[in-house]
Amino acid sequence: MSALSLLASVAVIHLVAMASPGPNVLLVTQTAMSRSRRSALMVACGVSTGSLILSTGAAVGLSLVFEGAAWVRHGIQVAGGAYLVYLGVRTWLAADEPPPPPEPLEQLEGESAWRFYSRGLLTNLTNPKAAVFFGTILAPVLDRADADWVVVAAIVLIVFDALWWHCLLAVLFGRPPVRLWYGRSKRLIDRLVGGLLALLGLRLAAYPL
Repeated sequence: MSALSLLASVAVIHLVAMASPGPNVLLVTQTAMSRSRRSALMVACGVSTGSLILSTGAAVGLSLVFEGAAWVRHGIQVAGGAYLVYLGVRTWLAADEPPPPPEPLEQLEGESAWRFYSRGLLTNLTNPKAAVFFGTILAPVLDRADADWVVVAAIVLIVFDALWWHCLLAVLFGRPPVRLWYGRSKRLIDRLVGGLLALLGLRLAAYPL
């Protein structure tokens, strides 16, 4: 496989995987509607960092680790499922609270910025489907690279795709009309998102992929 064909395959596979609704998409969009665009962008940066870590792991043989120690995969799934349930319960319980006012820029410095960034990072890293995707689908593709620069280019491409896609979601769902609609439908949306996150977590923790 030529370098161009491999990079194109990586781009298509990753874009399809990101486009499907999952914990990362739910977290970014819900944060954009309920908090602020800046907070959602911090979540998007955290998700993108998780993609960097996972794609690098795939490049160095994450699939071999999964094959050699099945308990590692199961442990990731249980931990990820538990974290998604935690996020879901928190979102559900906050459904009756009024939408918070937009956060001023100074509140994003230090702990607040790190809180949203780490939430996106942890959501991606503890997402069992993401780990399995990078380890069992992407790793074999990267193994077919003929040169190290192709692998590095593929990782850069993955991180770039993750960054622009999730930042786009943060910007779109942080627009005033969307936030206004969210304010009117917050109770239903938060309970729907919270329920979906909790169900995803229970499903992934209880039934190994």
